[in-house]
Amino acid sequence: MIFAHGSYQRLSGTSYDLGLSQTTVSDCLNEVTEAMNSPDILRKYIKFPTSQEQREVVSGKFMEKFGFPGVLGCVDGTHMSIIRPRESEEAYFNRKQYHSLNAMMICDADLQILHVDASFGGASHDSHIWNSSPVRALMEGLHEDGEAFWLLGDSGYAQRPWMLTPILNAAPNSAEENYTRMQIKTRNVIERCFGVLKGRWRCLLAHRTMHYHPVKAGKMVNACVVLHNFINDHRVQFDQETREELARDRVRQPVLEPARLVHT
Repeated sequence: MIFAHGSYQRLSGTSYDLGLSQTTVSDCLNEVTEAMNSPDILRKYIKFPTSQEQREVVSGKFMEKFGFPGVLGCVDGTHMSIIRPRESEEAYFNRKQYHSLNAMMICDADLQILHVDASFGGASHDSHIWNSSPVRALMEGLHEDGEAFWLLGDSGYAQRPWMLTPILNAAPNSAEENYTRMQIKTRNVIERCFGVLKGRWRCLLAHRTMHYHPVKAGKMVNACVVLHNFINDHRVQFDQETREELARDRVRQPVLEPARLVHT
């Protein structure tokens, strides 16, 4: 219930006729969160395509759905509100003037999350998190091996052969404008993914502040991603309340300045 409804531990213990103390709820939350953060579970449910066969499957679905070849995933960061931490507070204070984690995620065409990093504070720019990611080294290695695969990101990321971003100020009716239109349409899948993830697990909504240490909050994000991937094949209908909450969450998401376009 803490994951799904964003309820506080004390309320979860006394609500829903559970009759549990806050301490018991806390112990249960810790046990479940740690279990879903075990290396075996994370490897099983959050898998970036590492084999040629896996890459062909993922890129094939993007091609089938959007007509964009070679795509291994769409990447972006999303903010999850946390209570003001006692240490390194400035690292978590984002541009919307609240404390958060900036969680970088990569998803496929089916909204399956292939990679998550929820270890950075809200003050970190998306490009900084990406530059620290092991996925960047993997993508660079694929490029060096001559494989034509890439990720799609917004203008907050630098353009690279393995990271395709919109072309700013493209001339009307040009090939660059057509590319940018297709890139944005395809990349929007990550925004839909965030919406589904937070609609299922409301503790991640920006106005449902997580009252936990940043490390624990990051593990809760990982746990929600595991659960999201586990039920990804099942259709989930959002009620009006969920849609309204997601709309409020989008308002609170910081808007980062675009990175300069770099051609290589």
